[in-house]
Amino acid sequence: MNRQRYLKDGIIGERAGTLALMGRRCGECGKKSFPPTELCPYCGSDKLEKVFLADEGTVLAASTTQAPVPPYAPPFTLAMVDMEDGIRTIGRVEKDEKVKLKKGDKLTVKFGKLFEETEFNKKTKSTEAIDVIGYYFVPKG
Repeated sequence: MNRQRYLKDGIIGERAGTLALMGRRCGECGKKSFPPTELCPYCGSDKLEKVFLADEGTVLAASTTQAPVPPYAPPFTLAMVDMEDGIRTIGRVEKDEKVKLKKGDKLTVKFGKLFEETEFNKKTKSTEAIDVIGYYFVPKG
C-alpha cells in the first residue's frame, strides 16, 4: 500500500468516523469560509474557529475538458458548487461520461485518491509512490 497524504492540510477532518470538509467560521462576522485561512476573507478578523462543512451541494456551473491538465487525464469535469451551508467551491466531478451536469443538479462530496505522485527516498535511494487524497463530487442519487 502506498503512503498517503492530503491534497492540502486542514481541508479534511473526521466527523463521527467519516471524512468531511473543514472550513472556518469567523467569530466577528459569523461567515464561513473555505478553504481554511488564517484571517477571515470577509472582515479580516483572526477570530476563526474550525467547522465541518456540508456534504451536499448544487451545481452552479460545470464544464468538461478534453484537454490534458496534469495530473488528470481527459475527459474530466469541474463544477462550481454551492454547498448547502453557503460555501461556494470548485471541484472535480466523477461521473459517467454520458451524464451531462446542468445548473441545479445535486452533488455529494466524496473523499479518495485523486492522483498518485512519486517522491525520492534518500534513505532507501528509491522512488516511493504517494496517493494524494482529496475531495471530489458525485451526482446525488
